[in-house]
Amino acid sequence: MQKLARAVVGTNNIDNCSRYCQAPATVGLFRTVGYGGDSGSITDIGQADLVLIVGSNTAESHPVIATRVKRAHKLHGQKLIVSDLRENEMARRADVFLHQIRDRYHLALSGYPLSHR
Repeated sequence: MQKLARAVVGTNNIDNCSRYCQAPATVGLFRTVGYGGDSGSITDIGQADLVLIVGSNTAESHPVIATRVKRAHKLHGQKLIVSDLRENEMARRADVFLHQIRDRYHLALSGYPLSHR
């Protein structure tokens, strides 16, 4: 869409979902890390030793990020832990898959950050 706006309309100014649908995430990020935006980069994700995906079908929702994680997992030995209700592509690739309801890990994963600030 950005390329269309630049090439056809002649502007770099285009609205995106971060202004309205990401507003709750912005508040949460500000409260937890002190900054209302992403605190890392896509490159950081690819270079991490461990990626923890909680409640996200990353391969469908964020394919660019998923590609970086899959590449690092396969080629560089990055560890991958997925906690979700569904067994999706990333869950099948994961070193550890925590099924949130069956294994009841959703309670531990959501409660730990609250008690260890």
